[in-house]
Amino acid sequence: MSITVSLRNARSQDMAVCAAIHNDWIDATNWMPRVHSREDVLKHYQAEEMTKRHTLVAVGGSRVRGFITLSPDGFVSALYVEE
Repeated sequence: MSITVSLRNARSQDMAVCAAIHNDWIDATNWMPRVHSREDVLKHYQAEEMTKRHTLVAVGGSRVRGFITLSPDGFVSALYVEE
C-alpha cells in the first residue's frame, strides 16, 4: 500500500501529533533514555518548535505522519517520521 505524502507548514494544532511522534520514538529506542515526561515534550513543542523554529509536517492519508524542524539558521534540528 502506498500513501501520497505532502508537506505543509505546521499549525499549532499539529504540535500534539509531532510531540507524540517524538515521544513514541523515544519509547521505542532502547538506547535513548526518557529525560522529560511526555507532557513536558508536548509543552516544548508548543512553546519552542512552533514559535522559534520553522516546522513542516508530512501529511498523508489526511493525518500528520512526520515532521522536519529547521532552526533559525536553517539547520535541521528535528526529523521524525512515524512507524
